[in-house]
Amino acid sequence: LEKLNRCLLSLGADHESNIRELTGLVGEILGASCALYSSIHNGLLCTTGKWNPPPDYVPEDSPQGHICFDVIRHDEQFLLIRNLQDTAYATTDPNVARYGLQTYMGSVVHRNGKPYGSLCVVFQRDYEPTEGDKHIIQIIASAVGSEEDREMTWSQLRRRQSMERLLLEISGQFISVPTSEIDAAIDESLIKIGLFCEADRSYLFLFDYLDGTMSNTHEWCDQGITEEKDNLQRLPISMLKHLTNKLEAGEIIHIPDVANMGPDWKNEREILQAQGIQSLVVAPLFQYENLIGFVGFDSVRKAQNWEEWQFTLLQMYADRLSGGLDRMLSETERNKLNAQLIWSQKMEAIGTLAGGVAHDFNNLLQVILGYSDAMLRQMSEDHEDYFKTKQIVDAGRRGAELVKRLLTFSRKVEPKLSVTNLNQEVLQFQAFLSRTIPKTIRIELHLNGDLKKIMADPSQISQVLMNLGINSRDAMPDGGTLTIETDNVEITHEYCARHIGAKPGSYVLLAVTDTGQGMDSQTLDHVFEPFFTTKEQGKGTGLGLATVYGIIKQHNGYITCYSEPSVGTTFKVYFPTIAEPEHPREEPKCENVTGGTETILLVDDDNDVRDWCSDLIEGYGYTILLACDGKEALEIYLKEKERISLVVLDLVMPEMDGKRCLEELKKINPSVRVIATSGYSGSEQSSMMLSLGAEEFVGKPYESFQLMAAIRRALDRRPLGSNGEQKPA
Repeated sequence: LEKLNRCLLSLGADHESNIRELTGLVGEILGASCALYSSIHNGLLCTTGKWNPPPDYVPEDSPQGHICFDVIRHDEQFLLIRNLQDTAYATTDPNVARYGLQTYMGSVVHRNGKPYGSLCVVFQRDYEPTEGDKHIIQIIASAVGSEEDREMTWSQLRRRQSMERLLLEISGQFISVPTSEIDAAIDESLIKIGLFCEADRSYLFLFDYLDGTMSNTHEWCDQGITEEKDNLQRLPISMLKHLTNKLEAGEIIHIPDVANMGPDWKNEREILQAQGIQSLVVAPLFQYENLIGFVGFDSVRKAQNWEEWQFTLLQMYADRLSGGLDRMLSETERNKLNAQLIWSQKMEAIGTLAGGVAHDFNNLLQVILGYSDAMLRQMSEDHEDYFKTKQIVDAGRRGAELVKRLLTFSRKVEPKLSVTNLNQEVLQFQAFLSRTIPKTIRIELHLNGDLKKIMADPSQISQVLMNLGINSRDAMPDGGTLTIETDNVEITHEYCARHIGAKPGSYVLLAVTDTGQGMDSQTLDHVFEPFFTTKEQGKGTGLGLATVYGIIKQHNGYITCYSEPSVGTTFKVYFPTIAEPEHPREEPKCENVTGGTETILLVDDDNDVRDWCSDLIEGYGYTILLACDGKEALEIYLKEKERISLVVLDLVMPEMDGKRCLEELKKINPSVRVIATSGYSGSEQSSMMLSLGAEEFVGKPYESFQLMAAIRRALDRRPLGSNGEQKPA
């Protein structure tokens, strides 16, 4: 005990020296052949404390079969093994046979209350320890544990200080650099994080919920590690559903050994193994409570258990990275508005060009038609050139019709405006359309019987209906539903701020929806441009929708198009209303809608819509919970259903759409209140959701007061009883 006390009092600040001193003390006191202190590091049994070891002793080895590893694994306070040559360790522990060991005596060393190492003495002779001997090795093992605790505390403090300096440096970069340099700042930060955590590779993935994919946008690889960024673009999110579900729940994912991932993670395992990854850690990236991607690092050279401090660092880095991405995405939103402005200016420029071309071309057509028509009148039908001349006349007239459309697009044709009831124009058009489209296409009308009047040219309105109807017909070669709707709407300043070209005021809405092939985003960018068409050569001129665009602009209106491949298309046309003092009727204003204090779950896969809508709802006093798809909505509802009074649910979403989500919500709570929303205003969608139990259906783009009024109406309705009928007040 005197030797032990002197040793403990002589311990200094150097951790390794202290471990050697304590290991030597136990060997010296007990008179052993050798004394060793070993612990597990990166999957290896490492001997860091040695006293009198053999000259060829190997300090690192695989832990399996070693006596010291079993002491750690079984948390042995004291282990004595005599006659080692007669035990299984004679074959599993190479040191037993190599050094002729006969007796082993060891005790577990705890660090932070957990088994961490083994302090042992070995004898090349049979040795029977006394109770005092057993007590001595346990006392010194406890002293080694105290030294490990002290070193761990200091190590954690030093590491924490280094982490804080690193994160402060990264945060400063994300805050100070221009948005154009944030990508470079992300690349630099991934290098620092990867090196600090001793990883082989670090990376950033971002999600694109519009097309349901994720992409490796930034990557750093240590020297000698193969880059994988080019191979990891536009991966379907659905392929990595288990990983995504964990991230959406806010979990840090730690996979110490990819090869041992469970069968449910088959897709993830195959993708990771294809990159040579053996272990990894990834953390979710959130923006306004919405998962936008993940950041992580991995090990290619070996499988390893990452430590808690590395999880903490990665999570703190993810928080700072989200701030940098927020700046960049805000800039992206500004760029999107700028793109709308540029598109609007481009359409104006095209219109000016088309008007100039049409004016000159009309002069040429006048000459062609004048002479050819005169020649034709002088010929008899049996003249050898009669047919050829007639073809020239017909071609000239078709050219004149094209020019007329160009002039309409460029707004060079003056409309003959008069007070018009849009419902009457739609009814007349329906009678014509019913005779011209295939029977496989069903026409549905949803007309507001109290529709306001507009100032319009009835012939041009007919042309708008005709072109939109033909466009819908061609999009449904195998049949479908064509829905035409009219309604009174208000366009607010708030809506105009997000849609260049729109003006605030009272409008009559004309919505034409089909359930056809739909269009991708690239087609939508050009849909109103003259001579742009996706039809086969000779099947279309590309002027139909351009003419519609010109007519609407000439009526001081506004037009939008919402479409997705294989889903359908909705054109929404807004005509300014005219005052009707004999029939005063004011649309409800947004400020007249009352709010509340209930909790509302908002489900929408569009980040921009979700952000704007959540701000709107919270502005009326409600508490808002957000979900980016049906699966997340169900998870949140299961946890918070006692709080949630209403669900505002988008129809078209990845992973799980609104229809299926509503069905699952009804299973959880048959009385759940749901308002369905969609960019498609066709009756099929609204009828389907209402039949499934939705309180109301609100078509996008909706105005603020429309949604808030629908929310208040749904919340104020009496709750349903178990039989599905409203309970008495």
